[in-house]
Amino acid sequence: MVVLVERGRKALIANVSDSRAYLERKGKLFQITKDDDILSELVRDGYLSREKEREIRRAMNRVSSPADVLKFNKQYGYNFKFIRNRITACLGGGEEAIPKFSVVELQSGDRLLACSDGVHENLKARQINEMLIKSKTPQEAAQRLKNSASAESVSGSGRAKPDDITAVVAEVNFVIESVGSFQELYKVLDQLGGLRGTRKDYNAEELSKAIGQVIGVKAELNTITRTGGLRKTVKKLLEKELVPA
Repeated sequence: MVVLVERGRKALIANVSDSRAYLERKGKLFQITKDDDILSELVRDGYLSREKEREIRRAMNRVSSPADVLKFNKQYGYNFKFIRNRITACLGGGEEAIPKFSVVELQSGDRLLACSDGVHENLKARQINEMLIKSKTPQEAAQRLKNSASAESVSGSGRAKPDDITAVVAEVNFVIESVGSFQELYKVLDQLGGLRGTRKDYNAEELSKAIGQVIGVKAELNTITRTGGLRKTVKKLLEKELVPA
């Protein structure tokens, strides 16, 4: 189980078992949570170093065929399916499960993914990242992740794992619609550091320049990103200040 709670500019994440939370920021994917699994237990009990654990997890993420499974088993001396499927804590498992907590400082444009193991076991990290980046909306990203994981789960490949497949994606967009003037808006953009658009990330300087071109009637309003209601806000301010758009 994984739970995400947003509080202002921070997200509190709690997890038990092997459901995960990921953060996609500026094209890079970060795994926030740590699984309750056999590898983590081996590290905790001193049988495996953190460095070796990371190496093994990276190798597990590369497995995509039965031949890869055999290669992994031979190279690392662990049964791929055993260490992949064995969890050491879960809700309702008999023993008290203690959740692990993480706090993430949020930035505008961040995308947060909460998913079951049916998603991250069937898809590689790069596939998850690609879908989070290329999807226009959080809803589209979640659907693509579920569809791809479902297809992989019955493919017969080395990664295939029929399992519960759940994905929820949220995008962080700090509200800027309440500003009352362009001066206020520029201050907010500086504080945010920029915004994420449909196809790229815009820094505060790029956004300020785009807004200036619209004010000066040198560009159309649609050149400004819709993220965070910015285009709508600029339109409202233009009408308020009676500047032709």
